[in-house]
Amino acid sequence: MTTHDIDWSAFYAPLQQFVLRRVHSPADADDLVQLILERAMSKAQKSQVDNVAKWLFGIARNTVADHYRAQAQRLERAAEALEAEPTIGETESERAEVIACMEPLLNALPDAESQLLRWADMEGRSMQAIADELGISLTAAKSRVQRARKEFVRVTQHCCAITMDARGRVTHLTPHSVRHALECLNGCASAPGRGKKRNSP
Repeated sequence: MTTHDIDWSAFYAPLQQFVLRRVHSPADADDLVQLILERAMSKAQKSQVDNVAKWLFGIARNTVADHYRAQAQRLERAAEALEAEPTIGETESERAEVIACMEPLLNALPDAESQLLRWADMEGRSMQAIADELGISLTAAKSRVQRARKEFVRVTQHCCAITMDARGRVTHLTPHSVRHALECLNGCASAPGRGKKRNSP
């Protein structure tokens, strides 16, 4: 069949239904159908087409696949750009604010756990440096720091909304109210666990 014999308009509705079942967006479907027909008309000038429907829907499948590949690439670039943005609490001034809020709240923890958080979250020591300091394995150091962070959240979440980054570091502390903040600070100052040591594995 020559290109002059193909009635392209007859395929518009079937193509639209085919594409819409796969992209679920009418606007995207309309754009893709137009693109499919443009590609088909361009290819038809250089091809001998025997089965128009099979050939045309093959182009449609490839075009929809290209659409999703391009969409995936855009999402990946957006994710990379988002990951590259500074996390709340990563600039010097923001970390200073977080540290100033954390310091009095650490009094609610036993000495061993508060020291771990000072090293990891306030001084920015690496897990390996903490492991070396304590004479334990890297895995054990990571485990102890994570437990200390969970305990910190548990004992302070009633007075503060706590935001943590992907590594588990506290990046933001927001008091629920002035009253809650004062109660929390007063409780930390007289915390019965203060000065006690907790056995660590």
